[in-house]
Amino acid sequence: MSGFSKRWAGALFGTNTGNVYCELEGADANLKIRLRVMDQLFGLAIYEGDGSFDGSSFRFTAKPIQAEPNVKTAPIRASGELNSKGSIAGDWESELGTAGTFLLHPHDSASTGETANELTETLHTENRPLGAIRLFRSDFQELVAAIRKDFKVGQLFITFNERKTQRTMPLEQFLEASKNLPKIDYLRVNIQEKETANINRVAVVELDSKGESAILVQGGQESWVRGEADFLKSVVDRGLTRTITSIKKFGLNINGLLLIVGIAALPELTFGRRLVFLAMLFAIIIAIMELHKAFVRNAMIFMNQERPRTLNVYSEQATSVVIATVAGTLAAAAYGAVSGKLVLALAAIGGFFVVTP
Repeated sequence: MSGFSKRWAGALFGTNTGNVYCELEGADANLKIRLRVMDQLFGLAIYEGDGSFDGSSFRFTAKPIQAEPNVKTAPIRASGELNSKGSIAGDWESELGTAGTFLLHPHDSASTGETANELTETLHTENRPLGAIRLFRSDFQELVAAIRKDFKVGQLFITFNERKTQRTMPLEQFLEASKNLPKIDYLRVNIQEKETANINRVAVVELDSKGESAILVQGGQESWVRGEADFLKSVVDRGLTRTITSIKKFGLNINGLLLIVGIAALPELTFGRRLVFLAMLFAIIIAIMELHKAFVRNAMIFMNQERPRTLNVYSEQATSVVIATVAGTLAAAAYGAVSGKLVLALAAIGGFFVVTP
């Protein structure tokens, strides 16, 4: 391998983004490859395979040998060209349909110093968590237009669930496929383009019905990264369901724990009864969280509908309110039971639901 580095480090872009470390062994025409990929969303994956270098072009194929639990991987192939700076830039794709570009820099001791100045640029990252989101076709179109406003060259890729299978495709292909999808419970919008020689601008909007939804923005200019993250959040928040979001925020957090401790310290309760009341409140809060996971989805995308005003749209909001109301009723009954005033507590609860002439 005369003149060709044995160790390379860099990044990959496209449907997946992350850092890459590549180790090579053998002659240029018959290379053995070990590739470590740290994906920003899916964690570490390790690949092994074969490749070749002919003096200007680098090609390889590799199969996954390790990945994070529940993360689907597949064989990949890639090809790139050695540029005048000694780096390799090219394209990659996997058998899952994912694809993108990569950039590798030599990292042998003799070559590290030559590329050190090229790698001193800072990559800034901003994350914005999202609440319960309901998007319709017009909302999705507004989101796409907002993302493309600052990305003039990068191609927009959409990842979504279809029949329990995750698929990734360009925007135009997704718009055609979505005509047969009345509801989508997972959607990830991903775009990037080169900002400098070593840094790409990246924007990812991820909406997950059963997990956390969030916005990720990366780039070399800190002010742009912050502004873009806030701007995209303001666009997505037009589909925010505030009722569900507010109720879901009430969980086992610090403020909730302080509230529970304060209630349990009421002077009317003995120490033993306080412990019983605390256990009841914890059980009620856990029940709220589990019921929301089961019956109230965190995100839903209706690609074949404009924003309708039907019972179907508001049913989950009603479910969320009912769950919270029942939980409050149970908490009042629990306090009445441990304080010896269950009859008064039930009478007060009943009076709340009965209209008095």
